[in-house]
Amino acid sequence: MGDWLRAHPFTLHVDPLVDHPAYRFIRLRLRLACDGSALPHGLHWFLAAGYCNGMVVEIGRKIRAPEDEERGVETYTAVWGRSSAVLAWLGASAATGIFAVCAASRVAFVLPTIVLVVVLLGGLAVASVRFLRSPAAARAAFFEPASGIWTLLIYLGLGIGPRLGRL
Repeated sequence: MGDWLRAHPFTLHVDPLVDHPAYRFIRLRLRLACDGSALPHGLHWFLAAGYCNGMVVEIGRKIRAPEDEERGVETYTAVWGRSSAVLAWLGASAATGIFAVCAASRVAFVLPTIVLVVVLLGGLAVASVRFLRSPAAARAAFFEPASGIWTLLIYLGLGIGPRLGRL
């Protein structure tokens, strides 16, 4: 089982286990509030962004420089290789951005979300290329905090951003 899970790391991600009950709770509250009328269209985009954000954090915390790899510790850079791990991290970030823009379209906040996603992705891409060219420990240390900041800014952009935009 362990070998299968290592070969399919995205199947063991816990966000769906958290997001699905949260979605069911939100759906119940919305049904009560809307007196049985239809749920907000587009909630699935927000949940998809949340799932991908979890992948960004998960992969980002296990990207290491060669000198920081520890024997017996299965980081994504050790298991997949440095390039594949960084590309998977950027891919999860891009997927989060796409889903965030789709979710923002449901609350009329697309342009600011696109700007946020493009600026953040640009910064992540530049830092990733620098790490791939020179995989030093100082550059590898960027991935974990950048993952958290990315996640926080995406959620703020989808949650608080539209409300502030209406003021």
